[in-house]
Amino acid sequence: MGYKLESFMLTNLDMLTIPPDTKEFNLSNLRLSPVSGGHVPPELFVKILKKSPKKVEAIKLSQNDLGGYYDGRRPFSTDDLITILNGLPRDLVNLDLSYNYLHWLPADDLVRVIKVLPPQLESLNLASNALENYSASDLIKILKALPQGLKSLNLDWIKLHEKFSAAEVVEVLKVLPENLISLSFRGNYLGNYTHEEQIQIISSFPKQLKHLDLGNAIGRTTGANLNELFAVLPKGLVSLDWSENGLNSLSLTELQDAFSCLCTRHLTSLCLSANLLDDSQMVSLLPFLAHSKITRLELKSTFTQNYNGYKGLSKETRDQIEKILWNNQKKSFIDPDPMNEQIIYGLQALCAKAITLFAIPNSAKNPTKPALDMLEDSKRLFERVGLKVGPY
Repeated sequence: MGYKLESFMLTNLDMLTIPPDTKEFNLSNLRLSPVSGGHVPPELFVKILKKSPKKVEAIKLSQNDLGGYYDGRRPFSTDDLITILNGLPRDLVNLDLSYNYLHWLPADDLVRVIKVLPPQLESLNLASNALENYSASDLIKILKALPQGLKSLNLDWIKLHEKFSAAEVVEVLKVLPENLISLSFRGNYLGNYTHEEQIQIISSFPKQLKHLDLGNAIGRTTGANLNELFAVLPKGLVSLDWSENGLNSLSLTELQDAFSCLCTRHLTSLCLSANLLDDSQMVSLLPFLAHSKITRLELKSTFTQNYNGYKGLSKETRDQIEKILWNNQKKSFIDPDPMNEQIIYGLQALCAKAITLFAIPNSAKNPTKPALDMLEDSKRLFERVGLKVGPY
């Protein structure tokens, strides 16, 4: 459950009651408040943070100009920022500091600020903070100060490609937290580097990564080059975002060859949105999907599209994709590991997907054969792991 604090609420903060079961506390964009000349004073920030429910797991502080610089002064001094961040719950696991102009802080000051982050922090968002304005040595120093237990890091749009050489980017990647399993690197356009340099950079991503976002980071490339880029991705990836990278420029053969080099031993989620793939190109990838474990495929035309839709594909191709993804879901539960909650939730999701087909008008009275087949598949999978399923 999430709770968003709006600027107008700040004038009556003492009367504010936040639901005790709130998991996500959204404090983004409070800089528009009339309080203190347009910025929330640090004391008020601390007062707000003290209202955080005991069970809160995530706090969003994005778009608050924490490192901003206006009219020759910073609205928050380094000591102010330390005071604010010291007010965070010490067992917080998820923090969003994106869009805060942190690059205006001297490197040593930003290191001081980062060192007061909650030690139990597992996920940190530093996107769009123009970290490229630091030197490579300073950025390395900043990243080394991150909590070492960090598992997820968002470095979207820090634009290292604008000022850093490939060798410097490699050195920066080498100091990422050793426990990191999720990295978002969207918008750091590696297309500015040579193909050999791109391989060096991608090879430097932490080997233990399970989730990687390289959307809008590669751009158009040849089929042979894409083969080599896919081949050096971390082998344990569970999800990969390769959106906005110009895949539509490749021939059918180039697409097939490239995706044959993508390690799918663990991959279950693939995002290819905004690549403008046409029907024939997607048909060429169907054998790859069928031999993979992918159960989630995102093919939005743009990121403003709020549903998958597979726009531009024929009904036959859309149906084939759905059938393959459904079969992959079934395969993933044929020989499950010792039963745990994740398996049960997955099986429930399979049933839910089948049941949604009955939501079509009159389908409850006259269910389609695909709907009945999905329900039967789900029932058999439940029974395979020892769960009884009643009549439906």
